[in-house]
Amino acid sequence: ENKLFSRSSLNYLLGLVFLKKNIQKFKAKTFLEIGGGFGTLGEILHQSEIKGLKYINIDIPPISLVSEYYLTKNFGTKNVDSYFQNRKKNKIFIEKIKKKITCLSSWQIEKLLGKIDIFVNFISFQEMEPNVVRNYINHVIRLSPKFILLRNLREGKQIKSQFRNGVIKQVKKNDYIKFLKKKYK
Repeated sequence: ENKLFSRSSLNYLLGLVFLKKNIQKFKAKTFLEIGGGFGTLGEILHQSEIKGLKYINIDIPPISLVSEYYLTKNFGTKNVDSYFQNRKKNKIFIEKIKKKITCLSSWQIEKLLGKIDIFVNFISFQEMEPNVVRNYINHVIRLSPKFILLRNLREGKQIKSQFRNGVIKQVKKNDYIKFLKKKYK
């Protein structure tokens, strides 16, 4: 039908279809994503017209600013809350977020309070060291998501060497299971 889709958007759509197909009562309004890049999932969710949608994208600067810019250009300031609007807050209450999309910097996850319906991470956890991933997951667990959707390489990212970029220690499938096993199966 002459429509164009990015590889990223198809990747997210595949994950959302997986949830819908495998969890019959899957209904989510409050999404938290860590490492959402320029906001593809937020773009998909905004267009899905979910009533009461709250999509929170947490990423490192300058990517968090890129996503804020991209999503604001597409959906306007009336729909997108920014890092700058929240930077001086000691607490960010999820239930008090008024806009559909909120873009935050990585250190602001500690300020988030409340509950989310689903946590999503596609591809970015594999780019981090295990202690960083564990810290993020501890904050995610504190927000009590009903569902967690991870899509990362089972075998982890390549190890850094003098000839290539990579991680010092890989995060693999069993690490995610270990980090989450106290609260999730």
